[in-house]
Amino acid sequence: MLSDRWLSYWQHATISLGLTQGTKATSDESDKLLRLSIKQCSVLALLAQGNTAKQCAEKLFLSPRTIESHKYRMLDILELDNHTELVRFAMRNGLGLESQSKRV
Repeated sequence: MLSDRWLSYWQHATISLGLTQGTKATSDESDKLLRLSIKQCSVLALLAQGNTAKQCAEKLFLSPRTIESHKYRMLDILELDNHTELVRFAMRNGLGLESQSKRV
């Protein structure tokens, strides 16, 4: 249980650091966000909330493999390199924040 809390803290700290390093949402990011489908936005919001591919799949009634497919397609569309950058992009653009406040 302690390791789960530490991991959660570390992930939060890593994401927070990335958000505060002067990278702001630009019109370019808004344009990129518009390229995503509604389903991809749903997946991205759930990933930004800290859900795994399996958890996203259960919530969206899809297979985990489909979620991973969406994730890799979004990385390509948004021209990002990894999962962390994808989550940072989502947070900068306000995806996933509404549901997080309900959990607290």
